[in-house]
Amino acid sequence: MDTPPQAACRMRTRRATQGFTLMELLIVVVMIGILAAVALPKINVLTRKEKATRAMQLVQGDIERAFSIAARLRKPVQLVFTTAGRFYRVMDETGGTVRLTRRLDRTSEVGVDLLEAHPNTITIRPNGVSSDTMNVLIMSLGTTRKLSMTRVGLTRRIQ
Repeated sequence: MDTPPQAACRMRTRRATQGFTLMELLIVVVMIGILAAVALPKINVLTRKEKATRAMQLVQGDIERAFSIAARLRKPVQLVFTTAGRFYRVMDETGGTVRLTRRLDRTSEVGVDLLEAHPNTITIRPNGVSSDTMNVLIMSLGTTRKLSMTRVGLTRRIQ
């Protein structure tokens, strides 16, 4: 059996050997750096695709909102896309009161490079039918998303 001074000496040597050496820490840091260098380009690609998808989802939701605004107000509204400013708005057809505005330029949370709609203006009647079908093109950091809308407001992602 150990005497008390010998037991204390063994405990001190155990405490001194606990922990990591500098070499072990350097190896872990280098491994994390290599993994980050491999994963970072893939994360950037995913981020770009997510921005374009988020912008497309916003447009889809706002088109649906435009149809419900027309039904709620019981009067026609216009959905007007402005390509140069990368924004769109929903406004009363007669009075011009703006009911909804969405900016998708670089100052917004999604920041798209291109927003095009063909035709750029449609009228949505309170009965839930629009004056025309619409195709919307969104481009953000090289990623393109296309959206198609029917005359009754059904939207579908094409690309």
